[in-house]
Amino acid sequence: MRLREEVFQCDNIPKRVKMLLVISNETFDDREFTENDVTVFVDMIEKLLGAQPGTMNIIRELIR
Repeated sequence: MRLREEVFQCDNIPKRVKMLLVISNETFDDREFTENDVTVFVDMIEKLLGAQPGTMNIIRELIR
């Protein structure tokens, strides 16, 4: 799947992605997370990267 250009409306994407990786490790590495944790994480990614709601729903499948 190839994302369209300009999906993200933010600056400093590499630093934002780095922070998302830190948060995801802390949240999901122990494998004891809830569906609500996934929902909040996806919402946070979209907001942090300035993406439209629903854009990052594919992450739900990747986490499972």
